Amino acid sequence: AVTIASLAHSFGGPPPGPASAPVIENVPFARVDDLWDLPVLYRKPGGDFLQELRVTGMYHGLYANVESDQGDFSGWENRRWRIGTGIKFLDNWELRADIDIADDFDPFYRNMNDLYLISRPRDDLRVKIGRTKALWGSQWRQSIKTFPYIEWGQLVSQLRPQRAVGIAVDGKRNHWIYEAAVWSGDLTRDFTDFEGDAFYSGGIGYDFASKTEAFETLRWRLDFYFNETNEK
Repeated sequence: AVTIASLAHSFGGPPPGPASAPVIENVPFARVDDLWDLPVLYRKPGGDFLQELRVTGMYHGLYANVESDQGDFSGWENRRWRIGTGIKFLDNWELRADIDIADDFDPFYRNMNDLYLISRPRDDLRVKIGRTKALWGSQWRQSIKTFPYIEWGQLVSQLRPQRAVGIAVDGKRNHWIYEAAVWSGDLTRDFTDFEGDAFYSGGIGYDFASKTEAFETLRWRLDFYFNETNEK
């Protein structure tokens, strides 16, 4: 017999979708999505400089229990511990930073996970600068917070680019989706020493769902990933 259970929880971000439950006045946490406001330390929409400051975090654990004629196994694994912050300022700027915590808290700090700035000069254009995911493929593009499986597929795990420091531009024009990025090939635990070669990622796609109400999500997308090699 094999039993596998996975637990993932994140905080500090918006709820995954709009809530349809009625609001009950004068009752703490009348709606479940009100709990998402707990990590918000400051919020002032339209503020001169700072609009929002929040604490963010995530925990992902995995439990397995195996009973067989070859032996038994039972155990819990801490897959991911993360804690960080999110800041919104100057109307169209965001700063996001979080760290990976060691599974056994020894040491507490393992490495920097994300550290990047986001600028949205227009509604259909976003610029990201710093250490973050080098996006490639539909599966790796999806956040682990909403990933419906225990872990990434084997192909994605082998081919995916690691988190890196770079600059990425993405946007949408009419029904077309585009993305282009350049990254430092010096992959380190924290930021970067800019001593390695560069690698590039990008993609182009078409959003069919935006043309019809028959589908909630229907996209065609082609991604590329190119890595320079240092031939010495």
